[in-house]
Amino acid sequence: MKEYRGKRLDNGQWTYGAALTAPGGAAYIIESGNPPENWYVWHEIDPATVGRDTGLLDIHKKKIYKGDIVKWGHMPHSEEHPVRIAAVELNPDIQFRILNQTDFKGGRCSNFRFGCFIYTDTHNHLEVIGTTHDAPGGDHA
Repeated sequence: MKEYRGKRLDNGQWTYGAALTAPGGAAYIIESGNPPENWYVWHEIDPATVGRDTGLLDIHKKKIYKGDIVKWGHMPHSEEHPVRIAAVELNPDIQFRILNQTDFKGGRCSNFRFGCFIYTDTHNHLEVIGTTHDAPGGDHA
């Protein structure tokens, strides 16, 4: 089962576990508790912050979630110039929406689909640098 994360409504902290959406739009993350006191702990979360684990890791072996902001091209062995920064999306597959580059015609670069992405060994190239939900001034889009 894939892990999800979301920001708790009571304290604004990230929580991780199974996701559940209730009628009316409320969303919850269910964490495994500490038996025998609590088998499960429920936290109501902001539905807009729910992000699924992509199954990928960054250079620090940190899980990459939908909604993360990643960068690549900054490693010493990289020949990529300039550094690219992207938001991680699931649409329906893993995609990286470029946030800091323009194409040769001056328009915004589009998405890189993971299946066509040169850096499929993300643990050697990508670094999570934030989330679209924690970015100063809102979403980086």
